[in-house]
Amino acid sequence: MNLTVVSTFAANYHGIQGAIAVMISHALCSSGLFMCIGILYVRYHTRDLPVLTGLAKTMPIFAFLFGFYSLANMALPGTFNFVAEIILLQGVFLSDPINAVICSYSVVMGALYSLALYSRICFGTLTGYFSKFYDIDDKPFTPS
Repeated sequence: MNLTVVSTFAANYHGIQGAIAVMISHALCSSGLFMCIGILYVRYHTRDLPVLTGLAKTMPIFAFLFGFYSLANMALPGTFNFVAEIILLQGVFLSDPINAVICSYSVVMGALYSLALYSRICFGTLTGYFSKFYDIDDKPFTPS
């Protein structure tokens, strides 16, 4: 959301339109990610990241949804976040190119954080405690 402030202060058409688009896309994407974290908390009663690993083995539908929202958070091409951030960065670039390079660096670092979070939660060593829980549809998952 710091990019919206920078693009708003760019005070040009692309900056304002990009800020509005990023706020809309952020609302949709972050609500989906909060929903995924809420699902984990209801099932496991913890938010401790070192404990939550390897969930793709027992919760494949959750892993898909969490991956979709994580990719949208990373502004993968084809998502509304990508379009919004391109417009936003274009507005910042028209105002101050050096500031646009710094903002682009923050976009890359945010994407790396989202990728590391997804990798940590969905892949890794599954502990025996988590194998008794079910996926989002509340049906036992049996791998074929």
